[in-house]
Amino acid sequence: MKCLNGIICHKSDSLFYEEQNISCSSVTINMPYARQCHTSPHQLLIEVNTEQMCDSQIDVLLDIIAQYKELTSFPYVSPVVHFQETSYPQRLYILTPQPFNTSIQNYFEENNVTPFERNSFLSSLLEIASKLHKDKFEDNISVAPTNFSIALFEQQNSPFPQLALTPLSFILKMLSKPSKSNSPQNTFNMKNTSNSTNTETTCEPKSAKAFSRELNTIIDLFVDEKTPNFPSLVCLLFFILLYSYNNYYHTLE
Repeated sequence: MKCLNGIICHKSDSLFYEEQNISCSSVTINMPYARQCHTSPHQLLIEVNTEQMCDSQIDVLLDIIAQYKELTSFPYVSPVVHFQETSYPQRLYILTPQPFNTSIQNYFEENNVTPFERNSFLSSLLEIASKLHKDKFEDNISVAPTNFSIALFEQQNSPFPQLALTPLSFILKMLSKPSKSNSPQNTFNMKNTSNSTNTETTCEPKSAKAFSRELNTIIDLFVDEKTPNFPSLVCLLFFILLYSYNNYYHTLE
């Protein structure tokens, strides 16, 4: 059991993300569940190992968290409950509300998602895309339906979960940038020791076009090709037009 300013990490087989690590550019992120003393809700504790990072990289990481906190008034962004840097061990701890214990991709694979629910998710994704485009955050964001940079959260007074960005959407983008000592492309490893599975993909700097492709990957989950309906097609068309213009705009720049 570890303690950090009244924050307790619990060891439990039922807690999702326990013993799961993400490694990118020689930096490891541990993500166990935690809860604050005297409170019942569990939180997601993101523990960033900063031992291999220089002071300037740590400063950039802290600036990124500050940028992320600027977005947390937006309903589709999971807030930073608490974050703190420690010298021994060299870590950055970030607390955010607990997401559902399944990735977006697994949620759609394991559940019979209705067209109405798909439209709800698609509408949320369009709101997120519009907000990031308006505030020019696209170059700082990396999202994927499998690594919980964008996740599902419980939504009060709604039968559907809420789609929201997590701090990982900003952190993983920063860690994906190759350092001077690394090759242009680094390996992104996701390890879940609970089922001893490993997946590897290429981790490389993202652009606005890459962000558009990432969101299109998520949209593919939301639009059911077998039973397409008019609202889904309208939302999809709007998304395509928005990001076609966005990519053209960045090309001119």
